[in-house]
Amino acid sequence: VVHAPIHGYAEQLARGVDHFMATLAPGAIFGRANWFVVASDDLRYLPADDPAARFSHISAENAGKSLFVRCERQTLRRLPDTGAILFTIGIHVAPLDALSRGAV
Repeated sequence: VVHAPIHGYAEQLARGVDHFMATLAPGAIFGRANWFVVASDDLRYLPADDPAARFSHISAENAGKSLFVRCERQTLRRLPDTGAILFTIGIHVAPLDALSRGAV
């Protein structure tokens, strides 16, 4: 399991994603990046608890060390010989207080 089902995926995204996958030509590499703040430095981030409980220990005093910026760089590429689609994901996690002022 990569992650839990995405709320609204079937209604809002599935058709576009299916079209993208069906028309992805071999050779080209398509990428995307995202980032978010989480309360865990786990590389495999699969929270199952309530968000309020997950962040309940955070205070102004400990936020820099207790919160983490999670950045993901994802790529998709159709392989020319098999037609299979290769999905890659690179993950970087850093404590919030490790960010430079230039990144804020």
